[in-house]
Amino acid sequence: MWVRLLQVHPHAEMGDQGATQLADSLRQNQLLEVLILGSQKIGPDGAEAIGKALQKHQALRELHLHKNNLGYHGVERMARAMAEAWTERSSRPGNKIIKVLVLRHNGIAPCCGDCTLCR
Repeated sequence: MWVRLLQVHPHAEMGDQGATQLADSLRQNQLLEVLILGSQKIGPDGAEAIGKALQKHQALRELHLHKNNLGYHGVERMARAMAEAWTERSSRPGNKIIKVLVLRHNGIAPCCGDCTLCR
């Protein structure tokens, strides 16, 4: 039996280390559809680890990362990691399944003008 929705208790404060460990588990559970990681003190390293785990994940459609410490660079690193799934047989990069991505309260504004996401 696989978990389809996982919500880590708010303020459990898993941080980057916990996010990296969770990312390793995501590679095993390809049926998870909703992942809620609000208020976990996840930074750029944890965001990148999650992005890498989601490169080929074919079920996750909602990712909630509200109230963390991602910042512009964490969001950029996660997005780049998710898009790196180029294979020799495919020209289609990354995860295209996620329909809901919640990033509010992560120290990002509509446009910083400094990162590649804003250019």
